[in-house]
Amino acid sequence: MRIERVGVFLMTIGLVWVAAPAATAQTGGQCDFSDVPGVVWWGTENQLTMNRLASYLAPVYWFSPDEPLMGSTEGRTIMLPQALPFEPAPDGPVVYYQFEELVSAANSEVTPYSRAPDQNNSIVDFEAVYSLRLSFFAYFESEVGVGAHQHDIEATEFKVVILRSDGDYLRENSAAQCAERNYVVIVTRITAKAHGIEWFWNVIDTDPDTRFPMFLFVEEGKHGLSTDKNSDGYFTPGYDVNRYTNDAWGVRDIIRGGTLFTGGYESWMTKVRQPEHRVFPPLPDDSPLVPRLARRQDYYTGGNAVYELRPFPSASLAEDDPGLYHFMHDKDVPNWPKLSERSDVQGLVDWVEEGAAVKSLSIAFMLNGSPNPNNDGDIGFSFAFPLFIVKNMEAP
Repeated sequence: MRIERVGVFLMTIGLVWVAAPAATAQTGGQCDFSDVPGVVWWGTENQLTMNRLASYLAPVYWFSPDEPLMGSTEGRTIMLPQALPFEPAPDGPVVYYQFEELVSAANSEVTPYSRAPDQNNSIVDFEAVYSLRLSFFAYFESEVGVGAHQHDIEATEFKVVILRSDGDYLRENSAAQCAERNYVVIVTRITAKAHGIEWFWNVIDTDPDTRFPMFLFVEEGKHGLSTDKNSDGYFTPGYDVNRYTNDAWGVRDIIRGGTLFTGGYESWMTKVRQPEHRVFPPLPDDSPLVPRLARRQDYYTGGNAVYELRPFPSASLAEDDPGLYHFMHDKDVPNWPKLSERSDVQGLVDWVEEGAAVKSLSIAFMLNGSPNPNNDGDIGFSFAFPLFIVKNMEAP
């Protein structure tokens, strides 16, 4: 079973787990990888600053027309998401990023990451890094509705692979023809961690219909996030979220009123989004997403707010505010990023599958320990039912 999954994965993303060979010349022609599902950038540069790399991947935030913190603002005047209260006051919206993990091949002779005093200027080297996990955080000073409280931080995780244009997969599955090696950044999965509760995460695996930059619904008043795969402003279960669709929370604007509706998602729970309530990422000028986004979104050429990207600070800076510290400490990766190595295909598969098992709302099969041929671990069953957001709680 696991061998079959290895084969499927390698065929899907074409990531050969060996040290990268020296760049080789390829047939000249149009070096365009826009036909590759999940692609957000490609280029010959192997070293990018963290801020620049995060900017290529950053999502669009789409608010309900009745978001309480938005008031009567729209377009360029929207100031959401907000800066953390201990940081300098911004001129516009702010979103935070955190590279949680960089994965490289074992025994690589290239340093995958070089830290700078300003984390924005730290360097990621694609000669060494094959995959990574990157999270974006949206902060709101308060939320309303069921379980209202001060401070709210909502997270979205991107799983990303970096392929080489002279590797077998891209040569066989893309029409691009490049004169020299290009590094191609591809998103494989996005997890909008609705309310921070694992049972309800909204997860989408990239497919040919997935558009980037990814649009994220922001739940009215509560700010839980969900993906909008085709950026049409309508949430469609099984399409905008395609993993764990029975448990996925979706986006439920109706709980802003203080009533918690149990059961599965229904379309009437979400208000239709309007173009003037989108907040865009600071896409670099050379992003291949800019012209495509401008063609699809009339407002992108100047009618919407654009947020600032900042590195996610240490939770220790919020120690004087226990409420804020709780939200930050839960998400903070000390001295990020974590550097990981994978020495073989099995290690890569483990990385890909990590986080794929989400606890169910019913009977769950439980396996403790790391199974191997000589140890099956402890096996049992658990009856699980999540306590939602009457009080803010994390999945155990």
